[in-house]
Amino acid sequence: MLVQTKCLEIFPHGILFIVAFVVVSACDTQTYPAPVRECSTIADCVESTSPCATSKCVAGRCLEIAAAAGTVVDEGVEGDCHRSECDDAGNVVSVIDDLDKPADTDCTFGTCASGTPIFEAKPAGFVVTMEPIGDCQQIECDGSGKAMTVIHDLDIPVDVGACFNASCIAGMPTQTPKAQGAIVDDPSIGDCQRIVCDGMGNEISVAHDADLPDDTNVCTDDGCVQGVPTYVPVAAGTLVDNGIPGDCLSAQCDGMGSMIIAPNDSDVPSDAAVCTVDSCNAGAPVHTPKPTGTSCGSNNAICHPDGRCDSCADPGANCPDNGYGEPNDSQATATNFGTISDNDSAGKSFCAILSGTSDVDWFTYRGSDDLFSEVDPVQSISNGTKGRLCAFFKCDAGATNLTCLGGSAPATAPGGQSGCCAESSFPVNLECGSVNDDAQVWFRVDNPDANACIPYRLEFHY
Repeated sequence: MLVQTKCLEIFPHGILFIVAFVVVSACDTQTYPAPVRECSTIADCVESTSPCATSKCVAGRCLEIAAAAGTVVDEGVEGDCHRSECDDAGNVVSVIDDLDKPADTDCTFGTCASGTPIFEAKPAGFVVTMEPIGDCQQIECDGSGKAMTVIHDLDIPVDVGACFNASCIAGMPTQTPKAQGAIVDDPSIGDCQRIVCDGMGNEISVAHDADLPDDTNVCTDDGCVQGVPTYVPVAAGTLVDNGIPGDCLSAQCDGMGSMIIAPNDSDVPSDAAVCTVDSCNAGAPVHTPKPTGTSCGSNNAICHPDGRCDSCADPGANCPDNGYGEPNDSQATATNFGTISDNDSAGKSFCAILSGTSDVDWFTYRGSDDLFSEVDPVQSISNGTKGRLCAFFKCDAGATNLTCLGGSAPATAPGGQSGCCAESSFPVNLECGSVNDDAQVWFRVDNPDANACIPYRLEFHY
């Protein structure tokens, strides 16, 4: 509600003799209703129907605010060289838009000129992309904006069969039969056949003897005879696989197309012995001793009847107990070699004989630990495993610390000395509990297998 008051003020004329005056005031008051609000938010306003105006709520009133001049509101008809936009009063007006070009046709380019659609002809001979393939024709432009069909002999049609050549003649599709014998395909490898043309456009199967079969049998020769697969057995004895080398056997063909394991005397074995001749006999390995006395190594070594190779002479038929160092059948009667230094070149090598099943040979020497050499006793006996060698040690000073190496086994001499035994070469680790490693050494050779006569070679160094 609005309240308005009007007042009228009256001032009377002054009177000379009266000091005070009276002011008379008259006022008139009127009441009016409050203004009505159309909106509180934009949601209270009706949306504008003009694309160039926007409804807004301003100070309780709904107003339409015009869009900025030039605002594009609609493209209108596409390709008419015009567009719709707003003027400065909120109205939609149509203006020229030369970028709104009409679409190209097969033989024209669409463009605009000051708002007017124009269709420019594509050059004569321009190839239209959409045209049937393989009809010996081509669609081109005539230069005036129209399409026309012309001969195109490079637009070759698809072959109607493997035995035809497709081509174009003066714009007409043509199918010409391929020459007789033209190769088409070989669908089945190894059947002695292949597919060719008959000269009239038909496919036929003919013999092809170079298309060899394979029966995966190593004992047949695979071939073709006038288009028919053949499998001819290879010769008997044809080697297929040698198998285990040196066993006098191999996989061979039997001459009837099968594989067998058969003797192969060329598959010679080897026993690694220099005094035997290795061969095969009907599929069995044979090791024939070489003649006694055949040279077989250094130091005048020769072959012996038992197949060994050394320079020791055979004891003879009676095997007398008169070998090197005899009589030496006990530790007390051991053959003494004196003093031997630990220089490895100071060692010894000799031949001897064990005669009879109970014969034992003993040898001894004093090992001297020289200043510039190393104590590393090594001893060996040669004659297969028919003879056993034992070595025993007793340090001159301090404790005797002995370790058996090379597969040898600990043993004790009749005199109580510690030692090691083996049937082949073996080293030992000797440590004396003093400044030097001087020691007395004994060897014992015996025949644990109770062989009656054993010639042997003994080699050693300290």
